[in-house]
Amino acid sequence: MEVTREDEKRLVLLQVQHKNLQAGARKEVALVAANGRVLVDHIRAETQKEKTQLDVEKAELLTQMKVDADYKAARIEAETDKYCTEKRAEADLISMKNLAQGKSLVAEAEGVIAPQMREKRKFDTKKLGVGVYKSLAQNDQVLITGESDDRVKNMMLTEAVVGDHGKAQA
Repeated sequence: MEVTREDEKRLVLLQVQHKNLQAGARKEVALVAANGRVLVDHIRAETQKEKTQLDVEKAELLTQMKVDADYKAARIEAETDKYCTEKRAEADLISMKNLAQGKSLVAEAEGVIAPQMREKRKFDTKKLGVGVYKSLAQNDQVLITGESDDRVKNMMLTEAVVGDHGKAQA
């Protein structure tokens, strides 16, 4: 087998075509790789964008939920304060009514028993007077008469002196 010039040319031409095909293939592979990187970078960028959007939506939602919760808590607290104030006012009103009713009943009772208390005080005063007379009656140094006439007093005084003098001589 003899290699001719023509064969050599064809061989060189085939080698050049082969190298061109390899270079084209490498170029295509590089282009596909570059396009792949661009596509991956684009996908990453889109993913990051979506993640950021979701984070923003999440933050907005959490903020709105917190605002709603704070509003509800404030409303409930205000309603509770209002309820407590109303109940306290009702209790104060009932207490004041009861206090007024009690004072009215005491005043009424004092009005009813006032005449009896007056009589009791008179009785107590007379009882004290009787006690004074009882103490005076038990005292041997005191002479009690039912008369206010000086003549009777002098006569009794004379009898008392003579009676004591007679006892002393006997």
